[in-house]
Amino acid sequence: MGEIDALATTIAADVARLRPLIPTGPAATLGRLRPGPPRDPTPFPRSRAAEAMDREELWTTAEQALTALAPTVDTLTTTAPVPEVLQPPAAFGVLVVSGRGKAYESLTFLEAAHRGATDAVADLVESLAAHPALADALTGPGTGDEETISAHHGAAHLALGVAVASALLRTLRPRPEHPAVVCAGVAAAALLIPTRPEPNGYAEAVLEAHRAEYPEQLNASSCPDITRHRFTLAEHPLPDAADPDFSANGLVTEIDGGIAIRTGVAGGRVRLDFRAVRAPAAPSFHLDETVEISWTAPRGGATVNGEPLPDPMNPPAWQASYAPRTTETPPWPGDYRALVEASSRDGDETERYSITVWPAPRAPQVVHKRTDRLGHRLRGEPEPDRPTPPWAHHRWVEDSDLAQASTITVVTGTTREHLLTALGSSSPPVGPAEWEHVRSETDYRVLIPWIAFAEVADGVFALWEDNGHQCADPSLLARLSGHGRAASMFWTSGAVTTLSFAERGRALISFEPFSVPDGCPDEVRALLDGLDVTDHRHREAKGLTAVERFTGHGYSPADHAAVLATAAFHRVGE
Repeated sequence: MGEIDALATTIAADVARLRPLIPTGPAATLGRLRPGPPRDPTPFPRSRAAEAMDREELWTTAEQALTALAPTVDTLTTTAPVPEVLQPPAAFGVLVVSGRGKAYESLTFLEAAHRGATDAVADLVESLAAHPALADALTGPGTGDEETISAHHGAAHLALGVAVASALLRTLRPRPEHPAVVCAGVAAAALLIPTRPEPNGYAEAVLEAHRAEYPEQLNASSCPDITRHRFTLAEHPLPDAADPDFSANGLVTEIDGGIAIRTGVAGGRVRLDFRAVRAPAAPSFHLDETVEISWTAPRGGATVNGEPLPDPMNPPAWQASYAPRTTETPPWPGDYRALVEASSRDGDETERYSITVWPAPRAPQVVHKRTDRLGHRLRGEPEPDRPTPPWAHHRWVEDSDLAQASTITVVTGTTREHLLTALGSSSPPVGPAEWEHVRSETDYRVLIPWIAFAEVADGVFALWEDNGHQCADPSLLARLSGHGRAASMFWTSGAVTTLSFAERGRALISFEPFSVPDGCPDEVRALLDGLDVTDHRHREAKGLTAVERFTGHGYSPADHAAVLATAAFHRVGE
């Protein structure tokens, strides 16, 4: 038996003593280590062990393992031949300023006193890990849950690291400090484990753990990358040479392990809202194309463009503070149904999609709605004539600085003096600089009672509130309409909207324009003809169009420029 064989046999015995003593928590932390991104070069040389320990959780692991292993480490007697490791100079000092505990201090001292020792430990651990005498000690059970398999994997390699560190350092120092031994062992294990194959049964255990955490209903949103007019929801990436056929319904088709969706844009990104539910979903009918289709999942867990999910046991660092739901179909094999809805594929506005999936037996596809021109072309049908909607001229607000939140009010038959009296504003207005200062000092959730206005036609004034909705108050709107008419449209980024009307000092109605409410005056109901307020899309533009129909004046970019040109913001309700 050679020298390395004898050492491997002795180390295997030490591993058998140490492994059962290692707690599950730190062992599982080590067992889950995977290769990380390349490290940026440092301006000063560092050992591989120091680089491996450059993670806070590994120092915690070292401290926990130290508590469990210290008594046994002191009883180990194995020694190993030491390679050329620099001995310390006759006199030297080490200053350690740290709150990381005894393990950190001991490793720092060891690296200073015996430069190269920790890397020598790592080298010998790597060599012995491939030795047949260690095979049984390092082989996991192959069954159990994710934590059980990870803990066994981590504990076995940590025990190997500590046993080797003890043997090498015992040759350098008759009684090496056990914190240095354990920490060098943790560093060696942290270097080795990411290079080793996953333990038997680990992938299946992770999948079962993931399935156990998948919610009853999942809601997610994403912006898929588009290539060649398509994106997919599939278990694997679609080959570049693949050419899905969308002629059956003009929107979606089944592919291996998922579905492919035809987009209007050739490249770039689109908006996707995704839901996974347990019961069949009903179409919303607010989008342009709606198709229901089946597909079979060989394994489950289809993702956007078949991209792999982040490792649930080693999430990216940014997930520590922000962990959004990932677009993923239920992670079980079987048959599924998808309700795919699309809008704006003809390029007339922002393109977006909605996909809802649920488990269901295979069934023929169902086309619930087919209205866009692209779908007709793909199906080989004549393109429909789609007239310009009556609110199109107000859609400019959706891509302007008004998009997030605003209240636009138009008042007729009035004067500047009457407006100021109705608004209850008597102090001098402030300029843009002071107004911006007020905005920056105010919590964004607090509505600011400032209004700017300008006369945009004879006796017609347009009013703008950037982050307030004073003029949505029926009593204020009634005062503003004392000599004519007044109407306002208020919206926020949270989809809160209010449409209000008043005439000759009398409030007519104020409501959220999701539908025409009961008791709505006939004159207001007529204003909504052809606007389809039940469709949530372009609600701001539709509301402004109703304001225009009621007052005879809408709100154009020129009107907004005129309001800003006054450089005057009035405080309301003084």
